[in-house]
Amino acid sequence: MGGTARSGEPDHHLSPSDIVGILDGQPAAAAVLALCCAERLSAIAEHMARSPSVGATVRAGLDLGWSTAAGRGPGPGAIGRAISDLDHLLGSPEIKIGQLHFYLDDAICAASYALEAVRDGSLTAVRKAVAQCEDTYFQLAASIWPLIGLEAQLESPIMREEVARQVRDAQAIAAWGGAVPARPLAALRQAAHADGEVLVTLIRNSAEQPPEDPAPIGQLTLF
Repeated sequence: MGGTARSGEPDHHLSPSDIVGILDGQPAAAAVLALCCAERLSAIAEHMARSPSVGATVRAGLDLGWSTAAGRGPGPGAIGRAISDLDHLLGSPEIKIGQLHFYLDDAICAASYALEAVRDGSLTAVRKAVAQCEDTYFQLAASIWPLIGLEAQLESPIMREEVARQVRDAQAIAAWGGAVPARPLAALRQAAHADGEVLVTLIRNSAEQPPEDPAPIGQLTLF
């Protein structure tokens, strides 16, 4: 498939299925991509949930997923319990954060999908994690530019940068050739978490400030 644009930059029109397809059906590699997406969103649960237990549950689940991806996990039973813990959070009063509750739902669902991908090797779960992450960034774009229309929101710098980030992650993981080396895995995790901290700042700023004039949209960057 055409994974990059003519400029050499990733094609931001790629679907989640296209992005997962970069990994050529390798379940272990694809699970790492799902973990990267969920790790970005985990900062929402850790910093925006009213109850510290929500962030702790998401963090514990993803820690387990990363350990398993690195070959150090305790087994599928522990992952199943972590998925159950995450599923029980959905709809709980503990995760309500006013009008921003959908961001927290996305973070919890992405973590659950990532763990499912790690446990079962499910490419469907990976695609769902990727799509869930994209949806979070779309909601952010829509909150910043509510008047510019759906197509323009999808074309926004925030959305383009997230798709490009997913493609870069997938390409980096594919270059491992089926292995999961410890240092590159740790580096991907660290980068994803740092991106999540930026995401939380952007969400908070979008909630506190009036929407931007849509005119300079093409000049805006994510960072």
